[in-house]
Amino acid sequence: MKKGISRRQFLKNIGVGTAGLAVASLVDLAQVRAQGEEVVVRYMTTSWASTRDRRPARQVAFRSVIDSFNQRFADQGIRVEEVVVDDNPLTRTQEIEAGNADAFWFNHGLVQTRYDTGQLLDLRSFEPEIGEFFDFVQNTVTMEDGAIAALWHNTDTPLYYYRTDKFATPPATWSELVEQISAIREEEGGNTYGFVTPYVGWTQHNVGLYSALGGTLVDEMGAPTAFTDENKAIWTSMFEHFVGLIENDLVPASAIGNTQNQMLPDVYAGNVYSFTGNSNFHIRQLQPNLPPEEYELWSAVPIPYPDAAESGLYVAGGWMIGAVASGDPAKEAAAAAFTLHATDTNAMASTCLAGGWIPTRPAILAEDPFYSEDAYAQTTLAALEQGIVVPLDAIYNDMRIAIETALQRAAAGDATIEEALAEAEEETNRAYEALSSS
Repeated sequence: MKKGISRRQFLKNIGVGTAGLAVASLVDLAQVRAQGEEVVVRYMTTSWASTRDRRPARQVAFRSVIDSFNQRFADQGIRVEEVVVDDNPLTRTQEIEAGNADAFWFNHGLVQTRYDTGQLLDLRSFEPEIGEFFDFVQNTVTMEDGAIAALWHNTDTPLYYYRTDKFATPPATWSELVEQISAIREEEGGNTYGFVTPYVGWTQHNVGLYSALGGTLVDEMGAPTAFTDENKAIWTSMFEHFVGLIENDLVPASAIGNTQNQMLPDVYAGNVYSFTGNSNFHIRQLQPNLPPEEYELWSAVPIPYPDAAESGLYVAGGWMIGAVASGDPAKEAAAAAFTLHATDTNAMASTCLAGGWIPTRPAILAEDPFYSEDAYAQTTLAALEQGIVVPLDAIYNDMRIAIETALQRAAAGDATIEEALAEAEEETNRAYEALSSS
């Protein structure tokens, strides 16, 4: 069970920071391996984040990280080999348990679980530059015992994309958004809308706004808190906004059943003038699907936030690299060295550029010419400076699905908001009871 203290509070209590970690220097790998024996780091990753990806830019970027590491440590008899596996988290676990991986690429949402089950090596002894990462990264990778469980390689967050020829000034708040898209709908009518947002995957775009309104999701023990009276009032106010968008015909009705990818054909067809979508959608979705002259009309800002909030908070996701806690000092030291190498400034900048991702070191976004001169990257930086991470507790996914289902039912008119939230609470409680008894 969790102890009654947050990672952030733990850090405050012991004064941990980049300069405050009382740890040993990077282990001299030559001293921990057997005389004359080569140390091979088996780095397990997915095909789309490897030298085997079909896109040349990714092939070159990931190859450069591996080659530069091998050159750097060749005189110590250390080498990294890439091991490509499928994208199933269970496969990674099986390979780790079988002793077939020394470092690995994995989704940030599993960092707590993988550390708790002994898969991840504490990196503190190797002096990671943890203070150089976003605050939300530092909070997420720092465990309750102070361990640095992994290093976060790349991230993203949804943005509000809009056509500059239709929105002279992009909306910052919900009321401004409704005012502007209402005017567009009234003027153009038919199948033309000012806005669309996904109701499937809705939490990714809006849980940060729920937090900005003071909402909570779990307590320090990992139990759900999302349905207290205070929090239900927040959900109700948010649901009223999104149900109202449907009832007032301000977004296409198809949004109720659509993900952020499924809603985009209306954007490509020119029938929708703004939307919320991932921070790489300008290069992943808009640029490949629009004529150049239309693509140039688009821009982005952080997602508009509720008028009752002082500002927005925005959900961050992404992928990490960790070293396996194998018990072999040579393997662990070499794997830790590769983890630090693959997430340093140069490696992160090049691989994130190739992958269309956002680096987790804000200095790259602020200073690297590619990012510092890119308006979308700077918008993402502004959002991520107020970035949050959803709870890593097991109940969160069940809770997320229950809340999204509730919104979809209310928006479709299948239940009132009160009824839908009551059903979500019941479903979440049943799921939590099952998790607690397992």
